[in-house]
Amino acid sequence: MSQIATRRRSGEEAVHPNPHPARLPMLNHRFNCVFISLLIVAMPTLAHAAASVQSGDWADPATWGGAVPGSTEDAVIRAGHTVSVTTSLPRAGAQVNAGATLVIAETGRLEICVGCIFSNSGTVEVGGELVLGGDSSSATYKNWAPFTIHPSGSLLITRNATLENALSTLTNDGHITNNGYLKNVLNGSSTLINHGTIDNNGILLNDVEMTNTGTITVGLLDIDLGLFSSSYHFVSDGGTVTTYPGSIWTSQEVFRLTNGAVFHNHGSFRTTGGIHHIESNSSFHNYSQVAGASSLTAFDGGRFYAYCGATQNTVFGAFVDVCADTLFANGFE
Repeated sequence: MSQIATRRRSGEEAVHPNPHPARLPMLNHRFNCVFISLLIVAMPTLAHAAASVQSGDWADPATWGGAVPGSTEDAVIRAGHTVSVTTSLPRAGAQVNAGATLVIAETGRLEICVGCIFSNSGTVEVGGELVLGGDSSSATYKNWAPFTIHPSGSLLITRNATLENALSTLTNDGHITNNGYLKNVLNGSSTLINHGTIDNNGILLNDVEMTNTGTITVGLLDIDLGLFSSSYHFVSDGGTVTTYPGSIWTSQEVFRLTNGAVFHNHGSFRTTGGIHHIESNSSFHNYSQVAGASSLTAFDGGRFYAYCGATQNTVFGAFVDVCADTLFANGFE
């Protein structure tokens, strides 16, 4: 700034000699004040960030070069560093750079503050608790690298918050509660793998690959919509899915229940095209509504069960009318 101001003053003195020398200091003073004010207005507000200088515990000042990140700071974990959360921390933000690792131990809890960031380009391991956003937060958090929730771990996506999984694998061996927006986005080879439990009370959008060997519920709590939308591949391999009254499951492209998987539909299951298979001793139990543009096919030991009061579109293969206690071997149209 001093160089710019100096060039400006020297230009004025060379081209436009000041007829009132006594006023020159005041004019320069006013010019500098205005210039500084414009800079202050034009500069964006930047969140204060603390960066790791070595591996260590989050609560250890030495990890950050002398001061632990405060309750409204974004903490940057640099390449080559592993930072562990072993206690319940004040709210903060976390940016995990490529080559860096964030570990939340079983005794640890990290809540991302409203207005703070959460992004992963390295590795995230959750054995304790990770909370994204507050109820008033509309922030979008990004995952571009391996993210694992271990059996003892839990992830809470609060209402209005969004977690996008892109270009990598999000593996859940623990518990995910989604009260906001969980997106497995079509951006490269994104994969969402569930071996644990996912309670989806908000919106779960699967645009790529999702595999379930655990438990999924949709609309368990009456928080918002309770929508599960899969526009590409969803496979439940021996897992269990339950949709509750008022919830919606939409399916396109590929939907497979295999290896003894069970699907309980108390909401609205809607197909918009593609292949929908119930196979290998799996079962689909419809207590409410199945509708849409394409059919479900039950074969190779798979069965579709229709309960009293339920409605469904075309079903091929093994169809059981539970209310009438009747098995249709070739389906129901």
